[in-house]
Amino acid sequence: MIGAGLRMLVVGAGIGGLGAARALRQRGFAADVIEREPAWTHTGAGIYLPGNASRALHALGLESAVAERASPISHHASVTTGPACWPTST
Repeated sequence: MIGAGLRMLVVGAGIGGLGAARALRQRGFAADVIEREPAWTHTGAGIYLPGNASRALHALGLESAVAERASPISHHASVTTGPACWPTST
């Protein structure tokens, strides 16, 4: 394995940190995760997972576990009230 015997520290147990730790462990690294929050809490928020995120979950072996708890989105709209986030030609 690539990371056999190497130990990694992942700072932050958010979606990115936990995903990174899972991927490192799949490749043989010993990955430890630290988080500043003392406990998990429910925030009532959701996470939109488009195609690339779904493919990443599949690669991490988590697609089925997430799908069991997911709620499908029937429609999606993006709205902005401020200036555009990308350059526009004049």
